[in-house]
This record gives sequence, C-alpha cells and structure tokens, in this order.
Amino acid sequence: MPAPNLGNLIVALGLVLALPLLLGAVATLAAGLEGAEAGPRLPAGRRLIAAGAGGLAGGLALAAAAAAGLSAAAGLPGCFLAVFAASGSGMLTAYHAARVTAARLDRYRCGECRARFRSAWPAGLCPRCAGERELAGSRRAAAG
Repeated sequence: MPAPNLGNLIVALGLVLALPLLLGAVATLAAGLEGAEAGPRLPAGRRLIAAGAGGLAGGLALAAAAAAGLSAAAGLPGCFLAVFAASGSGMLTAYHAARVTAARLDRYRCGECRARFRSAWPAGLCPRCAGERELAGSRRAAAG
C-alpha cells in the first residue's frame, strides 16, 4: 500500500477550509450592507460608503481571527471551529462598523451659513436658514 502524499492532503484540507471562509466573507459583506441600512436613512452613495467601510472592517476582522484561530487550532475540527468563529466575528464587526459609519454620515453642510447639521434626508439648508428663507418668502407673498 503506497504512503499518502502529504502535499495532496494539505491541498485537500485547504480546499475543505476555503468554502467556509468564502461563505464567511459573503456573510460579512451582507452584514455590512445590513448595518448600513440599520442606521439613519442615507442617500445611495453614502449608504454604499457605510456598507463598504463595514465590509472592510469585517473582512479585516475575519482575516485576523481566521489566521489566529487556524494557527492555534489542533486538528480538523479545531480548524472548522476557528473558521466559523472568525466568520461570526467578521459579521459582527462589519455590522457595527457600518452602523456607526452610517450614523456619522447623516451630517450635511448648510448652503448659506456653512454650519454642519443632521438630517434624515439630503438637505441643502440647515433648519434655521430654511426657516428664515420660508419666513422671508411668506412675508414677500403677504406684502405683494
């Protein structure tokens, strides 16, 4: 009976662990998208930025946890446990990073006074300037 080739065994183990890592990466990106949606309502461009920031942070957490877990794991069950734990940490990191980024992206700059303000929808004027402009318009309408 011939001895098993160690190189083929390592390749097979790598392929077996690649599928859970790939699924973890997809789940991390999905968690980033969900985290961007969980924050304030943003325009599509800002939501994409928040989701990208979450996906990047989650991907880094996934890679770091997988590398640390696989280096410390003993045996195939330990490797699978390390990959699944890394996927979970990547998803949690992606969700929370996207949510925090989305919460910080809901600030706009006023077109008149240049003050920064928060708004649930894209706005060109802060509430104070918008109120003053509306009051001036109603005074013109009443006078004229």
